[in-house]
Amino acid sequence: MPNYYQSFIDNKAYTITNKYIKDTPPKTSIVIRKVWDDANDKDKLRPNSIDVNVYRNNVLFKTITLSNDNNWYYELLNLDKVDSQGNSYIYEIKEKDVPFGYLSSIDGFTITNKHIPKKETEKIEITISKIWDDFNNKNETRPENIDVEIYRNNILFKTVKIKASDNWLIVVSDLDKYDSSGKEYIYTIKEINIPDKYISSTNGFVITNKLIDTPKEPEPENPSEPDKPDEPKGPKKPTDTILITESPEPKENIKKTESPKTGDESNVYSYLLLTLLLGFILIAIGLKKEE
Repeated sequence: MPNYYQSFIDNKAYTITNKYIKDTPPKTSIVIRKVWDDANDKDKLRPNSIDVNVYRNNVLFKTITLSNDNNWYYELLNLDKVDSQGNSYIYEIKEKDVPFGYLSSIDGFTITNKHIPKKETEKIEITISKIWDDFNNKNETRPENIDVEIYRNNILFKTVKIKASDNWLIVVSDLDKYDSSGKEYIYTIKEINIPDKYISSTNGFVITNKLIDTPKEPEPENPSEPDKPDEPKGPKKPTDTILITESPEPKENIKKTESPKTGDESNVYSYLLLTLLLGFILIAIGLKKEE
């Protein structure tokens, strides 16, 4: 095995010491820094410290803390450069918890936290509901659930399931209201896999499914027997009633029709005629006497 030197750094004294060590595997070191892009903490959101996980070959190796006390700077020394088989180790870092109001990016072993204006951290929620226009599921065509796609600025963002067990309603929360440039997002929805015999329409975040099939009529439970017809009765005797209908002619042109004389009327006329004849005879006799 070749001979190696191992480096030791005293941060307080700003001294680097290289110590000769015989038959030692190669070592390496990494310097981890934090950079704040927040206009000198203008919105007073910068935390006092952050934690950084150090990984070696994708396995957590160590967690360190960066803070104002160490000027957001940390150096890891005497790290094995190779394993026992001589294969090189790969060291990587990841910020454990990104502070609220910041975006985190990593370049090598430097972490930059960029402040997002308060406007961009606003969250919203949307309530999606389903209405069924199907005669109260008369034909039992309604499914147990439906799938709805959520789009953000016309790009598919998420797919949710609305269930009958949830009264056909779902609340989707923790949605970003603004993008990184401060422009408000536009959220829209679309039902997928529309059930058979339904047509779907959307108004805002309300989906209405209308049944396009005619509802089936319920069958009678116990059909009743038809009533027996009544037995025919004999013909009715004709009545003496005479139906008189008016003539379409004006009333003044209607002539009265004399009814035929009966026997009693003939006797009355005979009596009157005899009386008149007797009167004429008496008059004639009287005139004769005067002569």
